[in-house]
Amino acid sequence: MKSLKPTMREKKRYVLFEMPSVSSRDEAKKIIESSIRNYLGELGLGKACLEFVDFNEKNHRGIFAVNREELDKVRGALVLSKTQVLVKKVSGAINKLR
Repeated sequence: MKSLKPTMREKKRYVLFEMPSVSSRDEAKKIIESSIRNYLGELGLGKACLEFVDFNEKNHRGIFAVNREELDKVRGALVLSKTQVLVKKVSGAINKLR
């Protein structure tokens, strides 16, 4: 199978978030996915290509990857969620967030 050209693949942005009331990765993933699904729907969640990368239980921070074109919509959905999700930083390279 041939690999995609760099111009054809989806560009990602990495989002550093903080959830003070959540203590586990699974709980954070469930809350973020449900808030995006509530405000953007199934199609919006699919377009966002949400992918969890890391979550640190000690300081309640995590990183997830999202499609560059859907970043503003995802940030809006996180602002409107019932649980507090703070977006600390957005970057194109994961090394800048760690």
